[in-house]
Amino acid sequence: MPDYHPFEIYCAYHEAGHAVAQIYYFGRGLKAVTLPRFETNNPFEGYKARNIITLPGDFGRDAAGVERHLLVVLAGAAAADRWAVDNGVKISNRGDQNDRAWAAGLLWTACEAGVNIGNNSLPRLERRIAALFQRPKVWAAVVKTTEPLLELREIRGDVLTCHVKLELGRRLTEAEVALLAAAAGRAADRPR
Repeated sequence: MPDYHPFEIYCAYHEAGHAVAQIYYFGRGLKAVTLPRFETNNPFEGYKARNIITLPGDFGRDAAGVERHLLVVLAGAAAADRWAVDNGVKISNRGDQNDRAWAAGLLWTACEAGVNIGNNSLPRLERRIAALFQRPKVWAAVVKTTEPLLELREIRGDVLTCHVKLELGRRLTEAEVALLAAAAGRAADRPR
């Protein structure tokens, strides 16, 4: 892997964490994952990666559905934190703070709507998503998402969904197999 700034790698793991959790919990809905070029003169200012997802419709009063949404929101910080601990790096990222605030707002909205998730929900869910990233297949999916994200800077959601499903040991539909074959053909035709 080329020499990337630790903050850039952290952000890539953050976005990969969201993407893998989205596929793990919902199996669909990922549109694209992007990572902008990194400005070495001011690494922390204006650096915005994006994970474009469509969370499945209204979760109504389903506590399990709300929890899955919250886990996807919290997954970015959990994956990036795992990478940072594994590599002895300490990084403070506003994206993590924003995601936690978003999760707290979603939790509050769900509780106001009468969804009973229980006490101490955010810390419990943060522990749950951190535990998910300790599973070897799940962590391998995060790592295998991060590497091409750093290189390519954008990955189509449909292609990434197929790759993550394979890494997690899940079966692909015929349409997904065809999509991967077409993507492999496009990659082979790309000039190097």
